Amino acid sequence: MIYQGGDSHFDFQPRMNAAFSDDLIHWKKINNPFPLFLRGESGNWDQGAIWWGETLPLGNMLYMFIDIFCLSLVKPPLIKYNASGISLFNYKLYE
Repeated sequence: MIYQGGDSHFDFQPRMNAAFSDDLIHWKKINNPFPLFLRGESGNWDQGAIWWGETLPLGNMLYMFIDIFCLSLVKPPLIKYNASGISLFNYKLYE
């Protein structure tokens, strides 16, 4: 599960985290002291809201799609995960 988080009741939460469950009732946060990623600093393309994320398995990889409010025309980042962690973080501007 991918979820947004922050320390306030605010629509524009600053980070995304991940958790897993074997039974879909009891969840455990991925053992990582850092979030998956943070909202961008003011003035960056990803400075707006992070609303949701979705992971899709394909082969031995997980592809994560995210909904980020941005102020410019950009493609959302593609993050690939494998057993050793993040293997790619990439985004490209629309041409």
